[in-house]
Amino acid sequence: MISYNSIKEICDKASEQGLKISELCLRDQAKQMEQSEDEIYATMEKNFDVMVEAVSKGNDPELRSTSGLTGGEGYKMLRYAQESDGGLSGMFLSRAIGRAMCVSNCNAAMGRIVATPTAGSCGILPGCLVSMYEDRHMDKKDIVMSIFTAGAFGMVIANTASIAGASGGCQAECGSASGMAAAALVELG
Repeated sequence: MISYNSIKEICDKASEQGLKISELCLRDQAKQMEQSEDEIYATMEKNFDVMVEAVSKGNDPELRSTSGLTGGEGYKMLRYAQESDGGLSGMFLSRAIGRAMCVSNCNAAMGRIVATPTAGSCGILPGCLVSMYEDRHMDKKDIVMSIFTAGAFGMVIANTASIAGASGGCQAECGSASGMAAAALVELG
């Protein structure tokens, strides 16, 4: 069973083998799951497609949570970003925040999401990656590969701390997702 316990361990192992972290993780996962790297990649590509769909679905101004208490926040943030030329944070960050909120809106309305690493933090990684894909026009293959890096960092957090809101509070969920997103963005350069 794959088990990454430190970032240093992952970086050293990738460096020793002349691989990117994502390539190491893809190879390790294919070996563990007894599938080809192409099969594992295809599954991760489908996960990214779900992220893109969740942003799109959550961008509906009429979408509401099942309780009716929330909805439309992602749409409002994206509209604000457009109308204010990005506001204080700039266009890229404002749109990434808006997209993250769209995914959270989709989740609250019982839509399909990718829990990265949890449903409570489901918008953070997609907000960043969909922004890199749509606004910075990054290659889809590179985006998908960066999710493997994010997953490896998430595994380290899960093995050494907590990703669960039940044990570590919302800070554990959102902090983990932010760290995972940062790792993916660094790989994307």
